[in-house]
Parts: sequence; structure tokens; C-alpha cells
Amino acid sequence: AKVAAASVPKEFADAQTAFVKATNLDDLPPKEKHVRFLLALCADGGKPKDAVFVLEATARQIRKCTHWRTMLKTHVVLHRLLMESGVELKREFFRLLEFLSRKTYGPKEQMLFNIRYWKDESTPDAQELAGWTRTYAVYLEEVCALHEHVPQLFTAPGRNQENALRNCDIDRLLTVMPLLQTLARRITDCEPKSAVVRKNAVTKFTLSLILRDSFKVYHVMNEAIINLVDKYFDSSKVQAAKGLVIFKKYLTQIDDLQRFYKTCEEAGGFDQSGP
Repeated sequence: AKVAAASVPKEFADAQTAFVKATNLDDLPPKEKHVRFLLALCADGGKPKDAVFVLEATARQIRKCTHWRTMLKTHVVLHRLLMESGVELKREFFRLLEFLSRKTYGPKEQMLFNIRYWKDESTPDAQELAGWTRTYAVYLEEVCALHEHVPQLFTAPGRNQENALRNCDIDRLLTVMPLLQTLARRITDCEPKSAVVRKNAVTKFTLSLILRDSFKVYHVMNEAIINLVDKYFDSSKVQAAKGLVIFKKYLTQIDDLQRFYKTCEEAGGFDQSGP
């Protein structure tokens, strides 16, 4: 951590130290004190350059990372920053994400969330846990794809925000619900099926974050479906047909989510309330 702190300008040394310690190779979740330090640093009203530094450090580490544990913990820190920080960090994050998406990289370049070709083949367990980490990164990518459509997904625990799909028109429902259903699929893709994933301390903590998010997704989908059913008989034939497809898929996905919850419950030790 001291070496890492010395490699950046002095004004960012504390942030770099906290980030490196939060994403180290210890087989434990990121320490709460380090995450809290980063959250405080990136809080609304703080220095924008601090938030930019933390986000750039995250992107840089993902680009260079080789070990599954550091890769997973880096995504966990980013996940918590996105869900628990204020609007200013989110604004900087989506600005950075847009910038990165415009850059021309080689087909196997690692960047924020896009780690589909990344592997850790140091051990059989590492290979499996790296695969689960890639699945988690895809889930986060889908969450971010919905940030403009369903900002409620980005509210911190205990903060309520009105569901944008609760009373919207049917055209918006037909546009956003398929995206939400893709997100629900990404949640169930993270089901801890193997003993390696179920027993690891870092993956179990990560699952607690996914579980916490899933309750919000479940709630948003339920209210959106109620709105869709209310508008069904006033819609056109084309709209009604699309709505019926969405409704049938919703019924299947509710079963999938229940299975996901059951698997987590049977594995035990998951904090479903999150940090």
C-alpha cells in the first residue's frame, strides 16, 4: 500500500492506500473502513477530482488485474460506490463509461465490466471463481444500462425513490421491461451453484450485494407488470402481443428468482441486508 501511495500525487495518497487495501489479496471482503473512506471521499459536496481519481484507479486496476480475488473485490468496491454514493460520483462514472466506450481497444482489452476474455487459471478453483467474477461483472454492466430508465435501482439502502415505471405509458413499459428482464436473468446467472462459490468469503459478500439489489429489481418489476396489466386492454394489438410476451416471461423469471433465493438460503451465511 505504501508503494502504491508513493506512485500517485500526494493529494491522492490516502485514496490510493484505501483503494489498494480494500482490493488486496486477502480472502476476505473489502474492509468496511476502507470502503467507507472512499464513500466519504466521493460524497456529494466533495472534490470532484477525488471521485475522478477513485474511478480512474478502478478502471486502471481492472485493466491490469490478473488475480480473481482482486478483480472481484475491485468490482465490489465499484458496486458499493455506485449504490451508496451521491449523484456527483454517478455523473462522473457514467461520463467515464461513455469515454471508455468510445476508445478503440483490441478485442481482448479489459475495461470496466468488459472482462469477458479475462481469466485466472492459476488453480482450478481460481478458474471457477474467475468465471463467476465475469458473470458478476456482466450483471453490473446490465444495471448500468438501466440507470436512465430506472434510477430507483441506484438508491442507497433505506432511501426510497418513486418507481418510474409505476404509472408510465405503455410504450415506455414495452421499451424498459425487456431490459429489466435481462437484468433479472443476470441476477439468476449469479446463482451460487458450486461449493467453491458458496463457501468463499468474498463471493458470499458479493452475493449479499446482489441479493440486496434483487429485491429492488423484484419490486420494480412487480409494479411495472401491474401497470402493464392495467393498460393491456387499452393497448393496440401490437402492443398487447408484446405485453403478453413480457408477462409470460415475468412469470418464468419469478420462479427463477425464487430458486435463486432458495439456493442462497440453503447455502447459508449470506447477509441479505447488505453492508
